Amino acid sequence: MISISNYKILIFAAEPTQQSLSSVLGDQTLYFCQSLEQAQTALAETEIQLGFLDLDFNNDTLKLIEAIKSKNQNLPVAAMSKMNNIENIKKAMNSGFNDFLTTPLEENEIERSFSLLSKLYDNTQIVLQAQLDRFQEAKLNDLEMMATGIAHEINNPLAIILGHAMRIKRLANERVIDVGGVVSHVKDIESTLVRINKIVTGLRAFNSDSLKENFIETNISEIIKNTEMFYLEQIQQKGIKYTYFPPKQDILIKCLNVQLSQALL
Repeated sequence: MISISNYKILIFAAEPTQQSLSSVLGDQTLYFCQSLEQAQTALAETEIQLGFLDLDFNNDTLKLIEAIKSKNQNLPVAAMSKMNNIENIKKAMNSGFNDFLTTPLEENEIERSFSLLSKLYDNTQIVLQAQLDRFQEAKLNDLEMMATGIAHEINNPLAIILGHAMRIKRLANERVIDVGGVVSHVKDIESTLVRINKIVTGLRAFNSDSLKENFIETNISEIIKNTEMFYLEQIQQKGIKYTYFPPKQDILIKCLNVQLSQALL
């Protein structure tokens, strides 16, 4: 069970409300913000885990909840407002808040809301960790399945390099100066090394942390070509005919390269 003893809490409220929250949550790490800019800076520089936002504080509160949810839609946030402000209560319910407190705040209400938000955060972390564990397990299984194909793809180029090296060695032993032949062998070795490097680079990319990957614009043909080396040998061994006809024009998509490669596999 994931449980945090000290939460990083963003508080966007006037000073009296700040004092009420501080008196109950003083053992937590509190980030008091008086403006939207301060709050956005805190969100950018700190891994905020909970939030308390006063809807009566200023007109930027709803903008702030949008900023919070756009960065982390799972971050638990409580709205605060006067009981007679029905309009604010409606806005809170429609804006992604997870709880509502009436001001002026009472100690037991703060404790209740903090307990709710912290449990929401902990439970979300448990789910996310379970998803990550399953993802890593699936990726390891994929890597194991790719091992045969990768070994074949690397062993073949290595055999080619060895063959060219032996020919160069034979020419040297025979003291035959065939510059053209040596240059040809060296070029073949270089191109084969490029092929091996491409395989290793593709494997390193596949094994990277795709959860931290950003969306980038990529040519779909490049993704397919970089991925097919991992499964080509495997499907050929099963008697499956594989042919890829690349489009005449580049097809650019905005995607997570590693995750798309993993999906193809």
